[in-house]
Amino acid sequence: MVNIPGIGVTILTYLLTIPLLLFYSLLLAGCVSTSPGIPNLHLVELRINEQFRVREGYYGLCVFGSGGPICVSTGFSSKAAIIDKLRKASQTQISEAAVDESIKLQTGAFINVLSIGTVLFLFSLLLDLLRIHSTKRVRKGAVTSSTTRRQNFYRQVSLTLAWGASAFTLAAAVANTQTGHAAEIISNGKITLGQASVALHWVTWAISLIFCYGWTMLLRTRSGAAKDPSASGSGSGTGSDDFTPMGSGQAAGGVVTL
Repeated sequence: MVNIPGIGVTILTYLLTIPLLLFYSLLLAGCVSTSPGIPNLHLVELRINEQFRVREGYYGLCVFGSGGPICVSTGFSSKAAIIDKLRKASQTQISEAAVDESIKLQTGAFINVLSIGTVLFLFSLLLDLLRIHSTKRVRKGAVTSSTTRRQNFYRQVSLTLAWGASAFTLAAAVANTQTGHAAEIISNGKITLGQASVALHWVTWAISLIFCYGWTMLLRTRSGAAKDPSASGSGSGTGSDDFTPMGSGQAAGGVVTL
């Protein structure tokens, strides 16, 4: 028999997708805008003086001056375009040297493997939706070997992508922590690590790991239940060949009955 996980495990596993999607979005959106909390989700902060600081995320850059924070998106933008955006949004003088150093640090020191993990996680959920849709279609018609292979394909690939997303999230957490601490040491405190972003990286990885364990239980047991021969009810009864009536002229116990 195949042990099917309880309804609590199923609900908890699917509910974990909500904080995961939220945390992935927040980490990738760090320093993109001046929305509450977004400028604090920075990878590192470059301090020029007491009145001028530059924070950087994966796809954003925030400049803190006397007039408050100014955040712009740096994704798919050149250095000249980023500086031009900052000049248009700022009313104070922008240090091009500090911005240039931050851009070099953003593109050279921090490898954005978290985006890969996010994409893998989204594809994992997409394949599970395709599996659910395929299951509903099977219920309306006859089960064939092709539909069974298709559902098993969706299960295995979705599970593989989920574990891959967790692995890339762990790689991002480890890389950002080590790179940030190394930058602090080399710069003698001029560069500081974004503690909130690093903590959120580790929390996201922990939740993704719990999700993967629950995801494995759900998909593997469902696959096993589909292959469980006891579910079809075959072999549970006694066949007609198990009983042979004795005729009047048959031998029983070595005595011939006339």
